[in-house]
Amino acid sequence: TFTYDDARADKGLYTWDVPSGVSEITAYVWGAGGGGSNHANGGKFSGGGGAYLKCKLDVSNFNSLKLLVGQGGRITKSNSNTLAWTGGGDGNTDSSNAGYAGGGGGGGLSGIFIDDDYVTIDASLILNSSATAIVVAGSGGGGNGYVTGAGSSTDIQCAGGGGGNGTIYSTGADGGISNADSVKCGKGGTLSDGGIAGDGTYGDGFDGGQYFGGNGKSDWGAGGGAGYYGGGGAGADPAILFGGGGGSSYWGYAGVTKLDYAGGQNGVYNVAVTSGQPSETLSFAVPTGTGAGGFNANVGGNGFIAIQYQRQIFYNDFTFTEISPYNYVLVSQDDTPDRQRSTSKEVPIYTYMTSQTAVTISFDLK
Repeated sequence: TFTYDDARADKGLYTWDVPSGVSEITAYVWGAGGGGSNHANGGKFSGGGGAYLKCKLDVSNFNSLKLLVGQGGRITKSNSNTLAWTGGGDGNTDSSNAGYAGGGGGGGLSGIFIDDDYVTIDASLILNSSATAIVVAGSGGGGNGYVTGAGSSTDIQCAGGGGGNGTIYSTGADGGISNADSVKCGKGGTLSDGGIAGDGTYGDGFDGGQYFGGNGKSDWGAGGGAGYYGGGGAGADPAILFGGGGGSSYWGYAGVTKLDYAGGQNGVYNVAVTSGQPSETLSFAVPTGTGAGGFNANVGGNGFIAIQYQRQIFYNDFTFTEISPYNYVLVSQDDTPDRQRSTSKEVPIYTYMTSQTAVTISFDLK
């Protein structure tokens, strides 16, 4: 499994070497959630949740892959920068009254990419647009709020759009929009274009683009979530403050088969929303809050990636099936066993019973 870790030099960037004998993997990918509103005098809406994608990938032609795990959308405090790693758009606070009213930042994308020199992150924390995506899970846009007396909990245009929560196609899904009728909130990214920025009395936000969400307008605009194409940043108004659009998801690369998909929820009033949810019980643990939209001045949940595969390993007269790293089942041996056991240890040790005696094997995998 792979997580975003701010303490790592490479944050959420990993190079994954395809194990010998593996031609197909199953990938589980969550986009990050958008940050919640930091509005200090009125109602607050949450950021949108990140998308969830499960797919099979033909990796027979790859020696390695690049994995990117997005950072959850930031929140605005004291006019601080709220860019999220892997392209989450910047939310903004009131520059004349720092910390008083702030739109959340968009979440960073999570995805699997061709391993080449184009997979680089620039000073604005955005992935190089020349990188080749294999799969991407879109991330949620930042949430916003309203001034007391000017709005209500039903003003959904203040919420962040969910990652990949729009129209679903054969190769991907558009980003979510908290209110499609509002020209002031950021629009979701599509499979071919960044989300359109929201208009505002105080100024417009910025359009999203490939792999990044648009920034919100300085003075209160929320940022767009990153994705295959990122959501638009929100415009700024004096009383009703608008949410950023969600990023789009993608699974259209050759050799990819989508198995399960759910877009992230659009943000809501003063409650965290979840990422897209699997339709099955998973065999591994997913960190609490993965891809959740932040609320009440909380950051969004980081993205997450898990990879599963199977291969056979031969050791003397024994054949094992490896089901992802460090989980093995004895398949066959010269003397049929009475019992079979599997293990899940960092240093593999295999113990099972033959018809004559107990046998223990320990070896390292290269």
